[in-house]
Amino acid sequence: MKSPSEIPENSGKWKLEDLDPGSLRLSTPSCFTNCDAAVFEKPENSSSDCIAKNISGFRSYTREEEAEERFLGVSTTLKLWIDGNESNDPWKIKKTLKHSDCDRLYRLTLCKDMVQNHIIKVWEEAGKVDEIVKVESDEGVAVKVWDYEREKEYVLKLKKLSSSKSYVVSGAWRTKFVKERRLKKGDTIGLYWSTSKSRFVFSVLARAPPAPLPEI
Repeated sequence: MKSPSEIPENSGKWKLEDLDPGSLRLSTPSCFTNCDAAVFEKPENSSSDCIAKNISGFRSYTREEEAEERFLGVSTTLKLWIDGNESNDPWKIKKTLKHSDCDRLYRLTLCKDMVQNHIIKVWEEAGKVDEIVKVESDEGVAVKVWDYEREKEYVLKLKKLSSSKSYVVSGAWRTKFVKERRLKKGDTIGLYWSTSKSRFVFSVLARAPPAPLPEI
């Protein structure tokens, strides 16, 4: 099968990057896959019917299949992004977890620059003065976190550490995320702030490679 770059311009096919901005976006990973075609059929015009037709060629993974892939530490799936307000990669904050993020400290440490650029600035533009004051204080601020894979919302706490100037997410982080999502050192997680929902969106982007089997 030819790759999208090998298909001539007059073939009547569209490559993924030819789609109208905001109509359909793909990034990895999630719950749809299409093994039958490298490109979408070129529609006569851009419409919801065209998008629905293209999406119908994808196969939805069952929860058992997703659980098996999570257990194996791999992902063969794609995420569909239809929100035109998000970039191709919505996960503005990414981190490969350290041991300290998953141990008894009960908190996730986030880089100061990432929080300032992708959260605090968004709050400033939205006029969330109270939230900014709280997050910079010892009190911290309660934030909603939507778990993308589990489709559940939790309330955690975000605060700035006066000692290191980093930010930490605490509260139910250990119980609802580390334990229930079985997070461990080496896993890569993603976060972004959803302005429309006033909450974080969380996802496990990649699992740490499995430990090598002991030699016999």
